[in-house]
Amino acid sequence: MIFHLALVADWNAARAAGEYTVSTRGASLADVGFVHCSTAEQWRGVRERFYADVPVADLVLLSIDPTGLDVRYEPPAPGVEELFPHVYGPIPVSAVETAGELHVASFPETSWGEADLAVLPDDGHRYEIVDGSLLMTPPPSQGHQSIGGNLFVALRLAMPRGFRGLYEVGVRVQGGNLIPDIVVLQPGAARVPVWSESEDVVLVVEIASRSTRVTDRTLKAAKYAEAMIPSYWRVDADGTVTIHTDPDGLDYTRTQVVRPGERLHVDVPFPVDLDAASLIE
Repeated sequence: MIFHLALVADWNAARAAGEYTVSTRGASLADVGFVHCSTAEQWRGVRERFYADVPVADLVLLSIDPTGLDVRYEPPAPGVEELFPHVYGPIPVSAVETAGELHVASFPETSWGEADLAVLPDDGHRYEIVDGSLLMTPPPSQGHQSIGGNLFVALRLAMPRGFRGLYEVGVRVQGGNLIPDIVVLQPGAARVPVWSESEDVVLVVEIASRSTRVTDRTLKAAKYAEAMIPSYWRVDADGTVTIHTDPDGLDYTRTQVVRPGERLHVDVPFPVDLDAASLIE
């Protein structure tokens, strides 16, 4: 996911035209050859530099799925070491996952911590922290929720007494706070208001979407392995399930894949007969 801070008027014009072509304030795609975008931790600096005099109500933060776009990470000016995502070509409106109002009054000036999450809006997005950086995920699609619901039911039916399955609850990991789609807690795990400790978690499930599939495959897998969570399942939109087990503190050392039309018996964290096709019915 990449981001672009836009004037509401420019975004409204783009919606009418079908594509967004403003690079940054005062410059267009035609002027500089690309649309200047940011990562989750960079866009606040863009606001301070280019939009400090603009009321928050006149700004909108675009969350953009970079799939299919010509994105190049480059310095914004000669001599600058920091790299920004530049999109070469117009951004189709269809690539904009969300266009959200800003709530920046209490955002941290440096890295994010758990306490900073309390200032963020309850707007349907999923806000997570990894090593001081904020991850923002758009609200899930119907397909995403359908897969999650089917898998949750399958897990609950197989779950021995004492285990608890929960949907979209927080887990503390080293250097961050993550919110998997499904969490299974071990017997005797503490009942907490928001954030469960990773030591109490025996299974996490992430259902991949266009905007999260790379993060789910790499960054989150590493974080869950580092936390020594015994099993991490990643479910793709077609129902394919990748099952990671046996963490060594750096990575998961065993991987199994079950695709639609296939069945797999899983023993960790408890015996489950997994039918991938049933997840997309």
